[in-house]
Amino acid sequence: MNVLEKEMIGVLRSLRDDCGCIQIKAEFEAEGARMSELMRLKDITSAVGLPIIMKIGGVESVTDVYNCLQIGVASIIAPMVETPYALTKYANMIETMIAPDNAADIEFYFNMETITCYQNLDAMLEISKIGNIQGVTVGRVDLAGSMGCGRSEVDSERFFEICRNTFVKTRAKGLKNTLGGAISARSGEFLRRLTQMGLIDKFETRKVVFRADATGFGDKIFRRALEFELLWLKSKRRYYSGIRKEDESRIAMLEKRFQDMQE
Repeated sequence: MNVLEKEMIGVLRSLRDDCGCIQIKAEFEAEGARMSELMRLKDITSAVGLPIIMKIGGVESVTDVYNCLQIGVASIIAPMVETPYALTKYANMIETMIAPDNAADIEFYFNMETITCYQNLDAMLEISKIGNIQGVTVGRVDLAGSMGCGRSEVDSERFFEICRNTFVKTRAKGLKNTLGGAISARSGEFLRRLTQMGLIDKFETRKVVFRADATGFGDKIFRRALEFELLWLKSKRRYYSGIRKEDESRIAMLEKRFQDMQE
C-alpha cells in the first residue's frame, strides 16, 4: 500500500472506533466507479473490518449487481425509484438474478429522492414483493432539486416533515431507514430529532455511513468523514495520473512514428 492508502486506514480506524462509522459507501451511479478502484477500496476497508455498501445505476443494473457480488458488498441501493412499477422491477431483479444464498448476505435498499417517489410511497410499500426490500434511504439533495429547492434548504422544518413522514411509513413496513444528502454538522439537530423518535438506523455522508446515535460523538465525525473522502480522491488522482502519463508518452511515440511513415 502507498502512503495515502496507509493514511486512509488510520482515518478509517478512527472513524470506526471514535466516530460511530459502520460502513463505507461507493457508487456505480453518480461516481461512475471502476472495478479496479473498488477493489483497492475493498482492500483498504477490509484492513479495518468496515463493509462497503454500493449504489448501483438503476433498478435493473444487472452488471452492477454482479460486480457488487464480486466485491462482496454488505448492501445494494437502487437510485431514483419513483413508482410501484419501478420498485417491483427492482424486487423482481433481486429474486431472479441473485442466488438466494448470496442475497441472504446483502441488504437491499431503494432511494426515496424525488417528490414523485414521496407522493407514490404508500402504493410502493404495498407491492407484493416488498419483502425483498430491507431498507430505504432518503436522498435529500435530489429530493430538494425535484421540488425546485436548493441544497441549503435540506435541514429545514419542511424537509424534516417529509423525512419523518417517509420514515414512519417505511418503519411500519419493517424497513430500515437511512438519511443522506448534504449531511454535515448543520444537520445535527435534524438527525438527533429523528434518532430520538426511533426513525433512523443510520445516516451517511458521500462516503461514510454512521450509526444513528453517532451525533453524540460531536462535529468531529463530519471532519473525519471529509478527511477520508479527500484522501480517497487524492489516491484516485495519483493512480489515474500515473496511467495518463504512461499513455501520453506512448501517444507521443506513436504520433512520431506515424509522422515519419508519412514522409
